[in-house]
Amino acid sequence: MFTVALIGNPNCGKTTIFNRLTGKNQYVGNWPGVTVEKKEGFLKRNKEVKFVDLPGIYSLTPYTDEEIVSRRFLFEEKPDLILNVISAVNLERGLYLTMQLLELNIPVVLAFSMMDIVEKEKGFIDLKKIEKRLGCSVVRAKEDKIEEIVELFRLGKKETDFERKNLKYNSVEKYILKIEQILNFSDLENVEKNRERAIEILEQEKIKKDLSLKEEEILKIDLILKEAKNLFKTDIKDEIIRNRYEKIDEILDGCFKKPKNFFELTDKIDSVLTNKFLAIPIFFVILGFVYYFCIVLLGKPISNFLEKFLREDVANFVGNFLKEKETPFLINSLIVDGILSGVGTVLTFVPQVFFLFLFLFLLEDCGYMTRVAFIFDRLFLKFGLSGKSIISFLVSSGCGVNGIMATKTIKDKQCRFSTMLTTTFMPCNAKLPIIFIICSYIFRGSFLNIVFVYLFCILSIFVLCLILKKHHKKNEKESNFVMELSPYNIPNLRNVIRYAFSNVRSFVIKAGTVIFLASILIWFLINFGFKDGFFCFVSQEESILSKFGQILTPLFFPLGFGKWQAVVATLSGIFAKENIVNTFGVILKSAQIENSTEALKNVFGGDFASFSFLIFNMLCAPCFAAIAAIYKQTQSLKHALKILFLQTICAYIAGFFIYQLGGFIFREVGFSIYTVLAFISLIFVLCLILVSKEKKNS
Repeated sequence: MFTVALIGNPNCGKTTIFNRLTGKNQYVGNWPGVTVEKKEGFLKRNKEVKFVDLPGIYSLTPYTDEEIVSRRFLFEEKPDLILNVISAVNLERGLYLTMQLLELNIPVVLAFSMMDIVEKEKGFIDLKKIEKRLGCSVVRAKEDKIEEIVELFRLGKKETDFERKNLKYNSVEKYILKIEQILNFSDLENVEKNRERAIEILEQEKIKKDLSLKEEEILKIDLILKEAKNLFKTDIKDEIIRNRYEKIDEILDGCFKKPKNFFELTDKIDSVLTNKFLAIPIFFVILGFVYYFCIVLLGKPISNFLEKFLREDVANFVGNFLKEKETPFLINSLIVDGILSGVGTVLTFVPQVFFLFLFLFLLEDCGYMTRVAFIFDRLFLKFGLSGKSIISFLVSSGCGVNGIMATKTIKDKQCRFSTMLTTTFMPCNAKLPIIFIICSYIFRGSFLNIVFVYLFCILSIFVLCLILKKHHKKNEKESNFVMELSPYNIPNLRNVIRYAFSNVRSFVIKAGTVIFLASILIWFLINFGFKDGFFCFVSQEESILSKFGQILTPLFFPLGFGKWQAVVATLSGIFAKENIVNTFGVILKSAQIENSTEALKNVFGGDFASFSFLIFNMLCAPCFAAIAAIYKQTQSLKHALKILFLQTICAYIAGFFIYQLGGFIFREVGFSIYTVLAFISLIFVLCLILVSKEKKNS
């Protein structure tokens, strides 16, 4: 097996190249001992070539889990070839990692991505000159070029200049040679690795303790390190960094022409979009516009058409057809009232989901979403979250499972716990139908209500994380958050549409599997029960589902949705959040209620009860798939149950405040003991926010 390590900076196009080279011949797991994702795959045209996609990093200095994993793999596994992907847009930054890779005794191939962007802006990169100066192979990041060069290395027809004499450093080179000579006279194996060991010792003095060196050899190395420190008057590691960047400038001299106005337009746009005072308001304006455009202007007319077509025309046609064929009543009811109504209700919102993802991917592809992470980074740190938490929240807008999995990159345990606890507060694509059905049927599709739901969810994240920060001692120092801000570009419409269709396809597949089975189960539970000692077809009020829901209604009565229909819909969301909409569709159809708007208003009784129901289902314990992801990341049943408990409690308190306090202020709810409890609870929560644990102890 010929092993190729694929490595590069984050957002350099590495994963895209990996996917193209391996196709479906790949599998994903976790690296031993850490939660960093491990991707491996085989070349599509040659199963004897294995690619290992290492985590995106900026250097091999082992601080983060990603850097530790990459360094360990390169040093211990020693792949046959390193494929280093470099973004031509950020050439200097990418070459810093290359300089470290060239210090290893492993063949390196540089694959330059995004060359078309540089050339489009009349820039120039001489790949042949760079290849000669670096002493390694350099190619464009194209599938055929990479396959060709990898095959040459595999067959031994391509060699690499391991000496790379032109990569000697300036001020630190003599100290590297002195330590290398000491290591050469020691009993260490693999003498060819001594140069990289010498550089390691200069960068991290403690490394020498891990080597089998004699006491006199360690003393000699200590004297060399002391001499270097006295000369540079600074950390030797900083001097090595400076030397590497000097060498990068020498390599690029005369063979790289950066476009004059390459970042000019980006800088002008960023001066507004990332402005200290305007950035966050602009983000919410953009978010509001996206939701208004996608849900009200584009999505709603199509959704209304689909609702009429699926729930009326198709259902009536199928119902009449079954009657003509004299199909038994139960089969007719199951197909029309159960399956078509349940699945049809969920599919009604497919256009809105599609347009929403289309616009979100447009924002991501043009480069704005990375700016959003930058905008919120400093703010998140104030609330006890890592800068990397932003990635989880952004990903969760698509799927909470992916958001939970993204927390693996957060080093600090408390930050990771807080992020994992709150990342599913962000409405995912499964929760969108719940928002749509409440806002469309009860609030007449007002996009302001939809934006309010998002704002409330974000506020809940901040409040809960602030409380956790004030009442938990931080375990460790979180590393700095670094994110590459590439220049703005025109989105690739083909890719954007493909990504949007991919997400909608997942949504439809779930409707055809999980929601389909749930519709059958809900129809059965809503139509059958015990009557006069017999198990038979009964009215809704006498059904198994109704009886079960009525047992739990007292728990939800303080939240305003104490009717069994809303309770069982909430419980069905544990399997999949879309089931909430599906459950309402089956219940209303089975009860022969055609006016969904009036029926839902009767279930909730008022606006604040509806909002309470909506917010509770946004914040409470997520679906089974997300619960499984939480357990996988925590590797502890205790911690997973703690997260689920805190999520549900937070959801209950939020719903309680909305209905009891909001309803009382706007006279939807009368004064009662619950009003008093709500005010007392509010004061308690404010105390948790304002008074920290340290102040209490003082």
